[in-house]
This record gives sequence, C-alpha cells and structure tokens, in this order.
Amino acid sequence: MHVHGVRMSLLSRDGIPPATHEQGLRDTFVVGAMQTISVAVQTPTVSGVIALVAVLVLGSAVGLF
Repeated sequence: MHVHGVRMSLLSRDGIPPATHEQGLRDTFVVGAMQTISVAVQTPTVSGVIALVAVLVLGSAVGLF
C-alpha cells in the first residue's frame, strides 16, 4: 500500500504490533493476501487530495480483477 504526500506509521499487522524493522514513518507498506494492517497517517499542513494506491499485481495477473 502506498499513499502519496503523507507518511504513515504501522500500528499493527493482523492485530500484532509491528516488528522493529517496520517501525517508524514511511510511505509504503507491503500487505499480504488477506492481511489487515492498521496505520496512523501524518498529513501535510497544506490542503489537497490524498491518493491511495493499492497495487494488486498478483490478483490482476491471475484474472481476479
């Protein structure tokens, strides 16, 4: 998952706190199939549109979408 123009902090992955290497602010997280993540989003001080990009490569490759 990637969000343009903001930074996020991973709060949990399937209800489990993030591993040390996943802590901190970033703009991209890998989300596995059927996995749920919770994130805190730090938005910029300027107004605008936030674009959420979910890349569904595997699903589109096998014809699910």
